[in-house]
Order: sequence, then structure tokens, then C-alpha cells
Amino acid sequence: LNLHGGVFAAYSGRAFLEVGYSHQSGHFNIIFSIIFSFAFRKAQVELQKDALKPGDKVLIVDDLLATGGSLVAAVELIQRTGATPVAAVVVMELTDLHGRKKLEQQSVAVHSLLLF
Repeated sequence: LNLHGGVFAAYSGRAFLEVGYSHQSGHFNIIFSIIFSFAFRKAQVELQKDALKPGDKVLIVDDLLATGGSLVAAVELIQRTGATPVAAVVVMELTDLHGRKKLEQQSVAVHSLLLF
């Protein structure tokens, strides 16, 4: 989520990196992509080439955690670069869909502002 991620990055003095859906990214230097299932469809997320390097620690920011499909895909893309996703911050979490469990199985801590 560009707005929230940009705010966190600016506030912390860290870099901002977008992991986007394939139709959103518009980048020609995509090197990592993954297809995942969520809700009742499939989507593809992409990460810019050379965006992360081994040893980088990454905070993932998103607006919604439901089934966890898109965030788990982001975790897998980040891990492919050799970087480490350390936590995910989401604005809203739909607890009945158990997405948190999927991220915690990947050793990614989850912090939610709102639980539904």
C-alpha cells in the first residue's frame, strides 16, 4: 500500500519498496514474480530487480490481512532476494480468515491496527 508504506518509510528514514500486482507495477526491470491464490482468484505480484540485497531486514505494510495470500507471496519474494521479512503491519485484519497463522508460520510477526 503506497500511502501507508511511504509514511512508515519517511518517518523511519528508511527506503520504500513497492511489491505490486503485475498490472500495477509498470516496471520493466522485474526479476522476481510469484503467482498466488486469494479469495476466489489468482494474482501475480512482482518485485523490482535489485530492490533488496542479502541481509536487508524488511517491514511489510499493507492495508488488509485476510487469507494472507498476498502477504505470504510478498514474504516469499523478499526471501528470494536473500533479505529477511521481519514483520508485517496491517491497517485491518479479518481474524476469521486466519491469514495471521500463515505469516507466523513464515516467522513473520504481525501487527494490526484494527481487528474484525
